[in-house]
Amino acid sequence: MWQKLMDLRKWVIERVLWAETEMADKTGPERRAFIVERLDELIKLPFWLEWGDGMLIGWIVDRACDKLNWLTDHDIAGAQVTAAQ
Repeated sequence: MWQKLMDLRKWVIERVLWAETEMADKTGPERRAFIVERLDELIKLPFWLEWGDGMLIGWIVDRACDKLNWLTDHDIAGAQVTAAQ
């Protein structure tokens, strides 16, 4: 279980960094919606939990963006984020 959580954290950060560079022409909410949609496709939950996974993934993406903004002084696109961070 712990490894899956660590993988999810890595996937979120990878997708946020990708979206910052590859989707620079889109707005923040559009990039967030794209990331949440893609992660929702990757994460397979039991059918009775599917109703809330979008909210949970969105919350995780928001926290990752907050942390990346804090670490990079709001210049995520030009950031070199290390695994330790």
